[in-house]
Amino acid sequence: IEGGTVQDLVLENCKINNTGDVTFTAALAGYADQGQEREVTIRNVTASGSVSYITDKNAPSRNISMGGILGYVGKGTMENCHNKVDVTYYSSEEEKPTGACSRFLGGVTGYIQKGLVTGCSNEANITIYRDYYGQFHQDTQPGDFVAVALGGLNNYDVAGGICGVAAEDGKVEQCYNTGNLSNCMYNTHSLYSTVTNAYSTAMSGGMVGALFRNTQVLDCYNTGRVYSYSSVETTIIPEGVNDADEFLQAFWKKLDSITCSAPFQNAHGYASGIVGYSTTNSSGPVKNCYNTGRLSGMDGDVYPIAGGDVITFYCRYLKNEDLTVGAGGDSDSLVGCKGYTEEEMKQAGTYRNFDMDNTWFFEEESGMQTPQLYHNMQSKVSNVKFTSNTLKKSEYQYGEALDLSGFTVSFNVEGVTDPISFTVPDTKECGYDRYKEGKQHLKLSYFGVTEEFDVTVAPEHKHQYKTVFQWNEEDKSCTAKRICETCDVSIPLTCTVRSVWGQHIEPDYENPGQEVYEATAVYGEKDY
Repeated sequence: IEGGTVQDLVLENCKINNTGDVTFTAALAGYADQGQEREVTIRNVTASGSVSYITDKNAPSRNISMGGILGYVGKGTMENCHNKVDVTYYSSEEEKPTGACSRFLGGVTGYIQKGLVTGCSNEANITIYRDYYGQFHQDTQPGDFVAVALGGLNNYDVAGGICGVAAEDGKVEQCYNTGNLSNCMYNTHSLYSTVTNAYSTAMSGGMVGALFRNTQVLDCYNTGRVYSYSSVETTIIPEGVNDADEFLQAFWKKLDSITCSAPFQNAHGYASGIVGYSTTNSSGPVKNCYNTGRLSGMDGDVYPIAGGDVITFYCRYLKNEDLTVGAGGDSDSLVGCKGYTEEEMKQAGTYRNFDMDNTWFFEEESGMQTPQLYHNMQSKVSNVKFTSNTLKKSEYQYGEALDLSGFTVSFNVEGVTDPISFTVPDTKECGYDRYKEGKQHLKLSYFGVTEEFDVTVAPEHKHQYKTVFQWNEEDKSCTAKRICETCDVSIPLTCTVRSVWGQHIEPDYENPGQEVYEATAVYGEKDY
């Protein structure tokens, strides 16, 4: 796909089995990028089925990108796309690559570069099992020895619930993954008896497998299992299995019995709740995300939110001794991550700094387990209605906050017995601009149901203030206000009252005495 828009499409029971020379593969399209005049947009696409790539020893010696909906997407947008396509790559024989080559698998897309993925989800399994000879095999010509010894073949297998790799100013926002990820590399890195510097790294993340070059992950969550291994000791594929469906059943059964072992040479198996790994702190941030999925990887390579140097803010994860397997110590992966117990993850106070008015939805009293996304609900929502739609005030002063307290909304959420009802918060997005003079037409929306109304913002007023002090009956305490002399606007101030030194007169038989008090109010940087 080169430029243009694909939208409102349902692909059911897709089955794509690749065995040949393919670089990009997925249910909708292998490759999508901007055309000569416009970017590409993929909107409201849902897919189910399976996409698999079965290789033999002659597997392509180049990068391969696989996804449930798109294999690769460049500069463009994937919006409201939902994947139920199982994505599988496995080696039926030991691959013999002649050059460095990696595998990128994701639920929605295998690789996104300079693009946006928003409001998307994955419910399918993402599976990589790769058996390859990491350097060169016995028929390598003697003349190649020095070049291979100095260089080595760095191979990376990357799996993500939404994207395998997200790179170069991309963004993944308001997405979730409930599918299971497994990424296992069975490799041999040797040069006769010489140890080389080649890497064999498996990177797996609930949202993104690998994050590079200024790419952000915002307001996302993962509840799926994440496995990641790089091993030379475990044989997983049974003999005689050549069908993708048979392989999946055997593979997941074996994974449940695996005990993580120490990394082999330069082999790593990164497993993280949100971002598998990032090699540079120029990526990110990963912000306002949470993970409750089970994580398993190599010792020291398991991170609750993000592995590597990516910056994180206000992220949360389920902290449980039985939840994370193979982690090197009980420490948060990066600044900004914090672990909570299962009961704490059910409490609204745990998600401080999450935007619960516009982005996230969570009603603790209803029995919901964890927050969901307003514009990408995992649970079905029905019977949405505004039970009260009274606009208490339609005329506002310049700079005045909007009052939405007259609006009440109610709806049913799948899995919650009673209807949920609440007063709309004043900070709910509806298009209001307190600094835009004149009439404004506003829209208040919940789950596709909208109330529309008009308000008017008065022209900016140049206030002329004076400061007025009001003492109590005993003249020992005081309040103050800044009052505009041309309108009714007033600003309350906090007063500091103190006794004036040197003006105290002790009472006697002829004089009641005197105590002088002084009140000071501060507005801006000026005392009154």
